[in-house]
Amino acid sequence: MSQFVFVGNIIIDDILQDDGRASMNTLGGAGSHALMGGRVWSDDVAFIARVGRDFSQQHWDQLAGAGINMSGIERHQLATYRSWMLYVEDRAWYLSRTTNREARQMWTTPGPLPAGGGKPKAAYIVVDNIPYLLAWVAKLRQAGISTILWEPHSQAMNARHRGEFSEALAKVDIISPDIDAAAAGYRKKDAPAIARAMHDDGAKIVALRMGKRGSLVSESSGALHEIPIYRTKVVDVTGAGNSYCGGYLVGYASTGDARLAGLYGAISASFCIEEFGLIRWRPTLRAEAEERLRELLSA
Repeated sequence: MSQFVFVGNIIIDDILQDDGRASMNTLGGAGSHALMGGRVWSDDVAFIARVGRDFSQQHWDQLAGAGINMSGIERHQLATYRSWMLYVEDRAWYLSRTTNREARQMWTTPGPLPAGGGKPKAAYIVVDNIPYLLAWVAKLRQAGISTILWEPHSQAMNARHRGEFSEALAKVDIISPDIDAAAAGYRKKDAPAIARAMHDDGAKIVALRMGKRGSLVSESSGALHEIPIYRTKVVDVTGAGNSYCGGYLVGYASTGDARLAGLYGAISASFCIEEFGLIRWRPTLRAEAEERLRELLSA
């Protein structure tokens, strides 16, 4: 079994920027971006996801070329999930081209984990359905995975579902929401206050993603860490937060240091925003990441 398991989604994005730049038929999805964020730091990552009957060989080869364990990717009779991403004056508009019913059918069923040569260490999961999340958490724990990072989206953080959300927080080890979704769910604007409220609800480590402001990592002990971004040329921000989650997961499972893991995440995000689509894997990527880490540590 691979050391790092990513349970997520694969989406084909058509991305339009307000300056006229576009990237059509782009391999994306929260799960895919998180996977590549983790791949920056580890050679032993596995993906659990579903693709449709129309998933192209080009996209398959893109993942395979990155050295991903793809034995957990299933092909479904439906079409692959597709969406539009529109950016207007620093605001993002997400338009799904797949119905909710079809999207649910693309969720993977908790089952055998991908085979691999390593001992499982940690897992990432992105989902808004709490019962589905808890079923996967039980499966991952059964497989011996001790560290689970959950990336929730806004539906899961709806204030009306606070009880369910709190139950889920206690079952995972790290939660990494977007600041806007967390602020709406907790009806608070202050990042430290949001983190404290999440700890009160059972969270162990909170990695609150704040876009250009970096991230705030909060531990249940009360320790707070402000994590800066790694400054680089921005081409497209799609998937940056997801890539952060992947880097954070591998960083924390490898070092046990909540702050250092935040730097791993920031660096994964920096590679993501330098191009359209997923982080481009190349043999020098890990060395490039280590150099960026040294820069952040010495700043």
